[in-house]
Amino acid sequence: RARGATRIFVAGLSNGAVGLSRIAPTLTRDVDGFVLVSGAAAGAHPARRPTLIIQARDDHMTPQRVARAYARGAGRHLRYVELDGTHFVFAERNDEICALIAGWLAEQLHGGSTTTAPPRRPRSAPPRRS
Repeated sequence: RARGATRIFVAGLSNGAVGLSRIAPTLTRDVDGFVLVSGAAAGAHPARRPTLIIQARDDHMTPQRVARAYARGAGRHLRYVELDGTHFVFAERNDEICALIAGWLAEQLHGGSTTTAPPRRPRSAPPRRS
């Protein structure tokens, strides 16, 4: 901000996303939004700031269930995107992920945003019966 920036967004990849998910609530006075790719900390509390979460379906290092739980706690401030891929989805689908991030940032900078909640359970799971 001292250099003239009016909007600041912070991104984390893998363990950087895990760490960012933990400290995000302490940054809300200084940061306008967050991007988490391939990671979120179990039990972390989402910041009440716009957040983009990109998670791979076959990520065995940072499981989607953790990202989904984090996403559910973020409410209307969230866009959750789940893609086919592994923990290395950023390398596997780089162009697509860069476009997702650029589009999301453009929405944030121009005042519009779309909330996409995480799925409640994996698509392959059978429906629960009561």
